[in-house]
Amino acid sequence: MESNQQSLTLSSMGLDWVTTTHLVFIVLFAIGAVAILIWGRHLRRKRQQADARIEENNEAVDDDAPSPPPTP
Repeated sequence: MESNQQSLTLSSMGLDWVTTTHLVFIVLFAIGAVAILIWGRHLRRKRQQADARIEENNEAVDDDAPSPPPTP
């Protein structure tokens, strides 16, 4: 009677390495995705700071520039 029973676990089928390998890849890709998001936020912050500095420099140049002579 025991010979007719089937096991429902994957370990008896020899597919443990597939599950483990896939889970490792999923974890690595998730870590990579989080790293990409963090790096993107860093780049965005740098870009916003650069834009703010450009605006400040443009305002300083506009304030220091002489006004053009009136046209006749």
